[in-house]
Amino acid sequence: MYPTPTFPDYLSNFDAREILHVTFGSVLMERDAQGRPRFYDRFIGLLRANPEAYAANLEHHFLRHLKPFVEAKP
Repeated sequence: MYPTPTFPDYLSNFDAREILHVTFGSVLMERDAQGRPRFYDRFIGLLRANPEAYAANLEHHFLRHLKPFVEAKP
């Protein structure tokens, strides 16, 4: 039996991140039966309530993507 992953574990998994990449926009644009945003307000609220965590995670994400370019310098 595998241990139950936590949400941060999913963000470290390539396949899970790819699913987030391709569905992110459509999820944020999803509307309920009354036409109100289903997830957008809650998601943006979490980001605004946690700016330090958001900035730290964004920095980590970009540094991971930029690292190969720095390492490839002649």
